[in-house]
Amino acid sequence: MQADYPKLTLTVAEAATILGVSLPTAYTLVHSAGFPAFTIGRKLLISRQGLEKWIAQQAGILTQ
Repeated sequence: MQADYPKLTLTVAEAATILGVSLPTAYTLVHSAGFPAFTIGRKLLISRQGLEKWIAQQAGILTQ
């Protein structure tokens, strides 16, 4: 059953696809400072909103 609202979090594989990078590169990013990743139990997740903000910061669109 699929919800009618967008997912708030992404898996590392989903984030890799969105960013257009390989899975190993995505895992490197996940473990870097400032990347919007967190764990729930043993599951590593990325905040969708945080990822959008991180991308804008990397592109120089947003400052801090």
